[in-house]
Amino acid sequence: MNKVDKSILLKNKFDIMNNSVSLISILFAILIILFHSYPLFYGMNVIGPVSKVLRPYNIGKIVVCAFFFISGFMISKSIKKSKTINDYMKKKIKKIFPGLIAVLLITVFVIAPIVSSLQKGVFLRNPELYLKYLFDNILLYKNTVYSIDTVFIDNAYPNAINGSLWSIKHTFFSYIVFIPVYVYILKNKKSNRSFMFFYLIFFVMYSLSNFGLLNDYHDFIGKYFGDIGVFNENKLFIENLFFFFTGVLYDLFSDKIYIKSSYFLISIITYIILLKTPLSIFAFQIAFPYIIMYLMCLKTRFKAKDISYYIYLFGFMIQQTIYHYLKEYNLFIFMILSIVITIIFAILLNIFINKTNKLIKNVKLKEVKKV
Repeated sequence: MNKVDKSILLKNKFDIMNNSVSLISILFAILIILFHSYPLFYGMNVIGPVSKVLRPYNIGKIVVCAFFFISGFMISKSIKKSKTINDYMKKKIKKIFPGLIAVLLITVFVIAPIVSSLQKGVFLRNPELYLKYLFDNILLYKNTVYSIDTVFIDNAYPNAINGSLWSIKHTFFSYIVFIPVYVYILKNKKSNRSFMFFYLIFFVMYSLSNFGLLNDYHDFIGKYFGDIGVFNENKLFIENLFFFFTGVLYDLFSDKIYIKSSYFLISIITYIILLKTPLSIFAFQIAFPYIIMYLMCLKTRFKAKDISYYIYLFGFMIQQTIYHYLKEYNLFIFMILSIVITIIFAILLNIFINKTNKLIKNVKLKEVKKV
């Protein structure tokens, strides 16, 4: 193999210091806001023109699957740097829960009392209205709670407060499922071969699920384990896990995968040609991850912090709040306001969490020095 060939291998092409992951993730999070804009502005059954063209895969589904693919790839890289599994889980908990808890607290104790149809001050004096929303969504164990009585009842998309919360529990459980896979497969000397066998099982399950051949399985799991959120949405969870482990696969075989513009174009053309055929699922499974990986390998000077998670957490709730007060504006203004205000909130939350983490570290260091 010559030098040119080696330079286009994924392991050499993906430069952790200069890759475009943060930029792409932020753009994807903004795409989610645009995707939600149509049903939130016009009504729950309305979808945007781009999603109509991309059927059967709308923008929301495509972006979420991309997020899980990116997450799997990055976690497969980062877990090798974790000293222990406990260290790995601490990092994942710190990544998910501070932002989630902050957004839920802002929703319940700031936004909801203001937009509630109840008289001023009455909402907070009735904790039975909001405690289930707060604690069920923090725990990520049960089904996602989307509404609180009296909140956003007159919106075009009534009652729903934050339609993005469902995927957070899928993300967290993906991190948990990854632990036994890493311990019993990826640390094995024959990890590549073992993981391929494991991955093919997911590939088959996801394919059968999309062709409606696992409906009895999904019904059985939902019936007996439906109180656990991810099992109630087990078909969707399989899909997200598939793309998560596809990301892991790309990292594991990074010394064998070529990142070339010609392959990127072939993937796009294949995806477009097969999009409206029964084989679209295979284009989504195979061509789509390569497209995302190619974009991730693009070099960029964009060095800003990745605030995509916070944009994703805030977006839906802020859009509902904007509509509550400014429903007379047109869709374009609604979109612009949603993006700008959400990014501002995301940046502020990112600053707050970073400063809080630094404060906690300083306190711990002082305690250690005293000892």
